[in-house]
Amino acid sequence: MRNLIPLLAFAVLAGCRTIPLHYDEVRPGQTPEQVQGLLGEPGDRRSEGNHEAWQYCVVATLSDDFFAVVFEDGVVARTQRYKTAGLVGGPCGGYKDVLAARPESPRPAQDSRAARREAARAAREAALSELDAPPAAPAPTLAAPQPAPTAPAPLPADRKGVKEGLVSVGMSKQGVLTAYGIPARHKTPSLDETVWFYWKNRFRTKAIGFDEQGLVREIKD
Repeated sequence: MRNLIPLLAFAVLAGCRTIPLHYDEVRPGQTPEQVQGLLGEPGDRRSEGNHEAWQYCVVATLSDDFFAVVFEDGVVARTQRYKTAGLVGGPCGGYKDVLAARPESPRPAQDSRAARREAARAAREAALSELDAPPAAPAPTLAAPQPAPTAPAPLPADRKGVKEGLVSVGMSKQGVLTAYGIPARHKTPSLDETVWFYWKNRFRTKAIGFDEQGLVREIKD
């Protein structure tokens, strides 16, 4: 009996979700696919109208620590952290209804869904503009002036992938980062890797392989 109690406690704690270390990289305007690529599968999901909340939990000695991501019209609207007593509902059993407690904000004159779509469109156009932007002017030196390097034209595959939020063969690493965000760090410790991994769900990842030129050569779901 004396040995059984620690084993039961370990089994309970091992079954709980944990908050990934890079939760602070979640930003307003990100898509659910980008959040899942950073944090993985949430421990709790709930939705209400055009809002959806994903919640993650880590068990501490005297309390449980929670991190919530609230989506509105399919993009991140806000995040929230809170704690509950460790005995409330068992380990990671004290998820709050963060949707019911969401702050009221003045509604714009135009329809919110249309405004969100317009914001997403503006973000895509800004990303495309970054691909088209010329390189920064070199710092002045005493040497003879050198012609500024010519900025390479953005790849058609990058423009199409960023516009649609999808990754396809032929895209560059920069195009993949713009379309999908940062890959899962515990499986892709460096962006110099030839294979990047993104979370599809709690148990499965998507692998994106690059060739020697840094272009996508294969995608494995």
